[in-house]
Amino acid sequence: MRRKSEANGEQGFSRRSSSSSSSSMSSWCNILLQILFLFFSNLCLSPGCLSAVRISHLPGFEGELPFHLETGYVTVDEQSGAELFYYFVESERKPKADPLVLWLVGGPYCSAMGGLALSIGVLSYYWSNNNLTKEALHIKEETVGEWQRCRRDLNNYTYNMGSSVPYHLDLMSRGYRALVYSGDHDLDVPFIGTLEWMRSLNFSVIQEWHSWHAGGQVAGYSVLFSNNLTFATVKGGSHTPADNTPMQCFAMFERWISHELL
Repeated sequence: MRRKSEANGEQGFSRRSSSSSSSSMSSWCNILLQILFLFFSNLCLSPGCLSAVRISHLPGFEGELPFHLETGYVTVDEQSGAELFYYFVESERKPKADPLVLWLVGGPYCSAMGGLALSIGVLSYYWSNNNLTKEALHIKEETVGEWQRCRRDLNNYTYNMGSSVPYHLDLMSRGYRALVYSGDHDLDVPFIGTLEWMRSLNFSVIQEWHSWHAGGQVAGYSVLFSNNLTFATVKGGSHTPADNTPMQCFAMFERWISHELL
């Protein structure tokens, strides 16, 4: 099975030492490899992890779910017992041939459930504090208090993480394909800043700025860099463009994942 990587994020304001950055990068790579291994092997990596728990019904949805949904845990620190909870949705196109896509939402305060339900998923958005929902998703007791899509109080942080750009550079320099996109109506993180982030990698331009189309209309603009990096804007897209321009985002991602140029 082919694998593809999608990188997205923002630059921080502080920098770590090269040794610290290298150690952190290695740690995160190991975590991601564990997640990929879990999906491929369908084995539990530790006594505390739940592997391949099939979810067929959810409260608020009538009947059996019309897609394959699994949830589970991956242990990332055995000493502290820290775990990552994951959702796995099987491709509805060609699951045996399609690549495995690992989707990590950005921070600092919004839940991955919002990304699954609103940005990439086949779920109709359903949010509840109901314990039946937690039980249906096999979420361990006492790990989640009140469910919130976004916690605005986390904006009052005092420590800023280091820049994520070295991580992007490392992954793309290894040959992983990457698609970075922004809604051109995003007032939180304007696409001009994202484009500057792309240019900071100092990759050469393979295909100059050009329009791409969906539904017979201009859907945005795109530029192709070396090292298989594509940057695209979505016309009329918001900070989370899949929310208000789903057709354009679906067309963009389907072409990219099928190795078609925008």
